[in-house]
Amino acid sequence: MKKRLLILSILLSSIMLVGCNNEAKFSKDTVINDYNVSGMNLESVKENLSNQIKTKNEKTKIRLNYDDKSFEIYGKDLELPNVDQIVEKAYEQTKPKDVFEKMGMKKRDRFVTIKAEDMMQGLNQKIEEITKQIECEPIEPQVTFNPQKETPFEVSEEKMGIKVDTEKLYSLINDSLKTNDQVDIDIPVILTATETTKDEVLKNLQVRGSFSTDYSSSVDGRKHNVQLALSAFNGLVVNPQQEISFNEIVEKNINDDDFQVAKIILNGQFVDGKGGGICQASTTLYNALLMADLEILEVNPHSLPVGYVYLGFDAMVNRGSSDLRFKNNTEHPIYFKTWGDDTNAYVEVYGQPWENGMSVRRRAEFVGTIPHNGDKIIPDTEGLYKDKITFKGEYYRVKYPCEGYEAKAYIQYLKDGEVIEEKFIRHEKYGPTQGIIYEGTEDLIEGLTLPENDVKYIPPQNQSQTNSETVAEKIQNTNPPKYNP
Repeated sequence: MKKRLLILSILLSSIMLVGCNNEAKFSKDTVINDYNVSGMNLESVKENLSNQIKTKNEKTKIRLNYDDKSFEIYGKDLELPNVDQIVEKAYEQTKPKDVFEKMGMKKRDRFVTIKAEDMMQGLNQKIEEITKQIECEPIEPQVTFNPQKETPFEVSEEKMGIKVDTEKLYSLINDSLKTNDQVDIDIPVILTATETTKDEVLKNLQVRGSFSTDYSSSVDGRKHNVQLALSAFNGLVVNPQQEISFNEIVEKNINDDDFQVAKIILNGQFVDGKGGGICQASTTLYNALLMADLEILEVNPHSLPVGYVYLGFDAMVNRGSSDLRFKNNTEHPIYFKTWGDDTNAYVEVYGQPWENGMSVRRRAEFVGTIPHNGDKIIPDTEGLYKDKITFKGEYYRVKYPCEGYEAKAYIQYLKDGEVIEEKFIRHEKYGPTQGIIYEGTEDLIEGLTLPENDVKYIPPQNQSQTNSETVAEKIQNTNPPKYNP
């Protein structure tokens, strides 16, 4: 009991002694950097430390290096710190917090380190300026696409991003300045990789799908129109999930006045019109899109079958009423190379390749024919063909009747040549057309006999011999390429 009272008495005496000491002093064994301030009052420490920092800064030279660049920072060029604040903070950090620390019964931190950035005001700003000259964001490999070249793609090398490891840099500076006034330090950096590499980009610049159609029998004006419409897509780049309209691309890139007159389909007939042949361009593009397995958002058939593509695989375009629209549903950009020569129109689609062994092909299923209604005889009251017919009983054929067709279109996916999936894409009907015969309107003059007329009236169709093997040839013969829209 007496021993406990003695200890309590000593503790109370210590508290009273500390409380009576009005002059703040650093505790025993307290060191600021290498400066031992044990038992010294704050004002004395402030004065001495200020001189030490000034002397140290006058001698300090920091040389920072990165790659072929070097940067020098001189302590004499920087402002001195607020020493009063440094000392007071050091005092608060090292003074005993309770009676047990005062009695030395608890461990406490008696060592204070003043960092270089605190000893030299403006060092942070200098290092920030240097950092800006070194740091850069990663640069992804850039693709240059020129479809006119034999090798259409050029891909730049990727560049790593650079970020200065400032925490490590300050640690190196402080550790070095402990033993030397002039230090030479390699700036530590953190390299940031790009999302893709050049090799990865090149892997996704393969021919994904292609298609061509024949227009060798077309007139020059029509060939011109097909090539001109396709040229609007040559060099086109479509990003993932981006949607494209055929009409918008052509309207944006081609002047309407540059198209020539050629055959178009109007009200179920082939007539001369501006831009005949554009639909062969859209159809060629459409089939290349299918071969590349891109998502089709809109496609429409012609009212009549065309001879340059399977039934169900045509794509009629007409500004304001019919468009071909699609979307890049892959994970990488899609690139288009389009052109035409004297015999064919071509479209190549580049992008993410098919998996090894995978391919795609089209399949058209001929469903059947739609009978035509034979000929319609029209009196030539307006004299449209007065140079050919005059009297009643004289006939001039303007158009033969044609049967219509019904077909379904499919896309087949193959693995190593074997069909593993078939996808239905369209079911189309191409309506029949009626034959047109014009007849003269004047009464036959008495005594005049009409010569035998070689125009034979064709009645409505009862049955057809057309089947899946002969339909393509029949369409080609009744609708040759030079007339195709």
